Amino acid sequence: MTCKRAKNLQNVKYILSLGSNCGKRKDSLQEAFDELEKIGHIIRRSAVYETEAIGFTEQNSFLNTVCFFEIFCRPFRLLWKLKAIECKLGRMRSFRWGPRKIDIDIIDWDGEAVQTDMLTIPHKEMEKRNFVLLPLRELEPAYRSRAGKPIEALIEDCKDQGRIKLFADK
Repeated sequence: MTCKRAKNLQNVKYILSLGSNCGKRKDSLQEAFDELEKIGHIIRRSAVYETEAIGFTEQNSFLNTVCFFEIFCRPFRLLWKLKAIECKLGRMRSFRWGPRKIDIDIIDWDGEAVQTDMLTIPHKEMEKRNFVLLPLRELEPAYRSRAGKPIEALIEDCKDQGRIKLFADK
């Protein structure tokens, strides 16, 4: 998926990242996908990867995946819907980089860049996270950042040294 300006609200495409490190992690990811299908359409999704926690490392490892998602709404409305899904699935907000049953982030979209205190698209940490870049490469090997940088160069430049391994196919 290349990111270009959305001309209208039909077929707005997003790149989402999902992660879980509490409870039955793979089940939590599937429950999130089920909830996403109730509000939009998952176009494609990557395999699931197991990764070390970032920031606060004294916690369980994460399962992470990326998907291309289509919905009839703008980014702030989608953010509100994603937070509602997280809440429904039992996410408890604790501290930054703390454990979470489910985390759903907007990584990028077909529209213009967004930068506010509440939402930044493209996600400000995406180029620093192999758990986003590797699944994204799997889904879209020709992906380029908004600055035109190919996914392979983003991965090569990524300083994330955390362990990441394939956990399960979709």
